[in-house]
Amino acid sequence: MKKKLFDFNDEWINLCNKANPLSNLSSKEKVWYFSQCLVQDVENGGIISFFYNYGADNFDETIKSLDVLEAGDIKKLVLKLAGLFPDKIQEMDIHARNEAIRNWPEGIYDKFIDDADKEFYKLQESFEERIVNFIQKENLDDKV
Repeated sequence: MKKKLFDFNDEWINLCNKANPLSNLSSKEKVWYFSQCLVQDVENGGIISFFYNYGADNFDETIKSLDVLEAGDIKKLVLKLAGLFPDKIQEMDIHARNEAIRNWPEGIYDKFIDDADKEFYKLQESFEERIVNFIQKENLDDKV
């Protein structure tokens, strides 16, 4: 039976513990870490939660991870949402991002964000398969 991302929960916990600080992670572990963090952010509040929580603090690393996984469809969604912010997302901390979101005109981006969520959820299973394949290919489940 093919493994799912949740089958690596124990290894994920170990990886998260190791990730403090992030410099403890190898480049391959970072791919897993940032990709799964994105999935969890979306599951906990939609794709916008990546931006209003701490996920976007690691925006560039997340984008690089999506490139490694060849998850261009997910990358496109993240970049589309990043385009809603007035400044480069990499230059904004969590407080600046949340201030920008609070200053959006009421409801102006609701449909846009809802559509992005729906698109992510359609792509989520194949995205998670990419993460699982990467974990197994790189033997990360044995290394954390």
